[in-house]
Amino acid sequence: QTKGGIGPVVDAYNYAQIIPGFFLSIVGGINGPCHTAVAATLGNKSKEEGAKLIEAISSLVGAALLVASIGILIFSGPLIDLAAPGLAQTSAVTRDMAAKQLAIMSPCAMLSGLLGVAFGSLSNAGLYLIPALSPALTSIMVIFTVVAFEVSGGAVTASLLLAIGFTAGAFLQWLVQTSAMSLAGISSPLRWRWLNPMKHEGMQQVLRVMFPAVVGSGMLQIATYIDLYFASFLPGAAAGLGYANLLAMAPLGVLSSSLLLPILPRFSRLAAPELRPQLRLEIRKAAIVALALGLPLAAMLVPVAAPIVRVVFERKAFNAAAGVLVTGLLQCYAIGAPVYLLRDVLVRAFYAQGDGNSPFWVSMAAIGMNALLDWYFITQIGLGAQGLVLATVLVNLASVVLLYGMLVTKIGSLRLREVWNLPVWILLSSGLAATTAHFTYERFAAAVVAWFTPKAFWVVERGALPVKLGHLAVWGADAGFVGLAALSGFLVFVALLFVFKSSPGGKEVWDKVFPPTEDEKLARA
Repeated sequence: QTKGGIGPVVDAYNYAQIIPGFFLSIVGGINGPCHTAVAATLGNKSKEEGAKLIEAISSLVGAALLVASIGILIFSGPLIDLAAPGLAQTSAVTRDMAAKQLAIMSPCAMLSGLLGVAFGSLSNAGLYLIPALSPALTSIMVIFTVVAFEVSGGAVTASLLLAIGFTAGAFLQWLVQTSAMSLAGISSPLRWRWLNPMKHEGMQQVLRVMFPAVVGSGMLQIATYIDLYFASFLPGAAAGLGYANLLAMAPLGVLSSSLLLPILPRFSRLAAPELRPQLRLEIRKAAIVALALGLPLAAMLVPVAAPIVRVVFERKAFNAAAGVLVTGLLQCYAIGAPVYLLRDVLVRAFYAQGDGNSPFWVSMAAIGMNALLDWYFITQIGLGAQGLVLATVLVNLASVVLLYGMLVTKIGSLRLREVWNLPVWILLSSGLAATTAHFTYERFAAAVVAWFTPKAFWVVERGALPVKLGHLAVWGADAGFVGLAALSGFLVFVALLFVFKSSPGGKEVWDKVFPPTEDEKLARA
């Protein structure tokens, strides 16, 4: 029996989007292998040479992934059986829905490569806004199709609309990206161009990073498949993971994009051996910024995870039981946020050096560890779906340790001991921010909402307010106090960071991590 809002349609959608989601989010997504390889290579190319290279890479990648799209369309059923063997035992209806959805989403494989090249081209040209915002188009289109389902009164199959919305969103992303490239005079992405990858230096530079990065990303997707393999034996787990991941990745994706988009070009320009001292300082700074973004995010999500889930999802078919499941999963995802950002910074440092092999081998090791932890947490300890997320967090943590050790061996020490007290202060400040957010909601906001709810429905019962407006008023009050709790935690974190920066010893460390500009030095003098 499934929980409300966590049923066969959403379960099928989460299994169906494993493959197209891999292509769109990982292979061709922002900060993905295609984006990273193109951005790292274009940094030292002229505009004319870069335009030709963009067209050639788009042609090569698009043609290769067109074959993949055709294969997904033809073999959608067997691919679902491979990804979720438990569905054949637990729900044949869900399995059939997932196969149909996957067939509809098959064009996303080809579109992903074109999107990845466009992301890299635009970010290299200093156009960050469109790459950062365009992935939201897919979510917007999926939401639009859900609304269309409600308006039509269920006249069209919900599972069909979800798949159509996903694919339409990917196509809309591509349309926006290519239009921006043409208007900016970067290149003509629709122009076919052939440059022999066996002879052309620029093509070889791109592929040296892209190929191992794509394979490495594929290894990480295998880890996702392993999670869903175990989830297929836990009714509702796949849908719960999807809901929680959506809530966690909404802010985390924005923070990741704002952090990673500018650093890759900077890392690439410092790739020469004689510039490694500056490169080490840039990597250290990016790593500390990753902690300063990830730790407070976790601090604000974990204490108010339950009301966030209630405000965003808990209505109609999504009941309290579903909310309990998704709340636990969201908290687990939030704990892993700083590790996720740190791993991405370290991987970009390798890519900027033209080294895609090191992250690849770390990904290979991570797969084995992920499978072992999934098996142990699910079958031996019985942690349920939360065990799958905890396994992923621990694997990412181990990957960070391995990548850091390999990077230090490659380019030298980042000299973290010089600035150790800043990361520690960030950690302690995040803990106080979490306490503040928890106290604000539980001791103040929750009490006000509990007082306000019966008053609102007292007015409804006397006919002075429509029932829907009564529910909306209670929802608005709850949502407002969730925001207030998160804001209070954020303000405490910022205030404590300012205290560190203003203290004599803290100011010295701060200047080592974030060296003042010449204008700032003159202003201080």
